Amino acid sequence: MTVAFICPNSFSDYEAVEKALLKNENITKITCATTNACMLVKTFTSKYNIELYRESRGKKIFNLRKVVQSADIVVLFEYDDYDGVSYSMTQKALLYARQLNKNIQLFEYHRIEKKERKLENATFLFEGKDDFRHSESRWSTIAQIAFIWMGEQNKALNVYKSTYETGVSEEKWLIEENTLKFEKSNGNNIIIEGRLKPSVFGIDKGQWEKKFSRKSPDIVWFDNNSIKIIEVKTTGRYRDVKENIFAYRDFVDFLQKNGKKCELYYLLSYGHEEHSDWDELRKDNANILLWEELFLNISESEISRFVGNNLQDYCLMPYWLEGTVS
Repeated sequence: MTVAFICPNSFSDYEAVEKALLKNENITKITCATTNACMLVKTFTSKYNIELYRESRGKKIFNLRKVVQSADIVVLFEYDDYDGVSYSMTQKALLYARQLNKNIQLFEYHRIEKKERKLENATFLFEGKDDFRHSESRWSTIAQIAFIWMGEQNKALNVYKSTYETGVSEEKWLIEENTLKFEKSNGNNIIIEGRLKPSVFGIDKGQWEKKFSRKSPDIVWFDNNSIKIIEVKTTGRYRDVKENIFAYRDFVDFLQKNGKKCELYYLLSYGHEEHSDWDELRKDNANILLWEELFLNISESEISRFVGNNLQDYCLMPYWLEGTVS
């Protein structure tokens, strides 16, 4: 059964959305026409293994008509103080659903029942309160735990490539390349900030280059016969991605020359402040993972409470990447 979900652009109460959607059985697909609606149902579709689709062809009113037309049930939220005159997104969808004799579920929402929360990208979480923030070591550990949990739940992260070029205005500058699964990841095969040593990688000491011994990658994951190095980035104020690219690309090349299969990834926020870093990642053809997708995957899990309150509030993604979360 396909459900069309429509709500005001300022609406942000996920708990109310989940409660409303759970009134329906056998939902297989939820369609949306707006950025805000998609963000609200992403957690629900991930939690209950339901397909999420955003209609992005044509103008807004066309998109709205498409999702209503293709749905078995139309679920709408409207504020209970609606003036009855203005033509809101919900009212447009409601009118069209009635014209098509659709099964309609309209929920009136009282604005002051719940404090409205603003959806942000993960960088807002990393910045902390009053400029007092956690270290990257803490976030690397959280990433390790999230990878293990996602492996157990058969979840994956999208792997992106950057197309960002300094001085060139481009709306869409991340493209989806493939996915990264975390099967068989555990506390024994993922090392956090460990010193690089030849014995760890099965390299003869005579072949080892001493310069590598001074490096401590954020995450090294021994995935069967493959080695995955993941550099974790939070705020972009103190460390430059460019330095890591030079350091770890050299090491990856060294391992590959010695018969080891190795891949390098960068885990950072879509809202990463240093735009020049995206340019460097493009030049290196680097593999990119997004914190926003990681947080979305674990936001309703048992481990989310150890990360932070309202984790789903820091999963904002650009509209042109919506619907790609695994």
